[in-house]
Amino acid sequence: MRRTVYQQDADFSDQQAIRDIWELVARGWLVPHCKARARYYAPGPLMDPVREEVRQSMEPYTDPYRGER
Repeated sequence: MRRTVYQQDADFSDQQAIRDIWELVARGWLVPHCKARARYYAPGPLMDPVREEVRQSMEPYTDPYRGER
């Protein structure tokens, strides 16, 4: 996630988006990567159980082309 995308999606000011993201980083929900304009945020360690729950709730991928050769 990038700050600008979050800011636009949430219709927040620059400062509100920055405060929200840094709060999520401080609490371990997000992890920042890169610096300055290239910075983006990925799921932090607190997101692991959430990601695993979503992963387990999804049906396994079935290749529609398997066996058609």
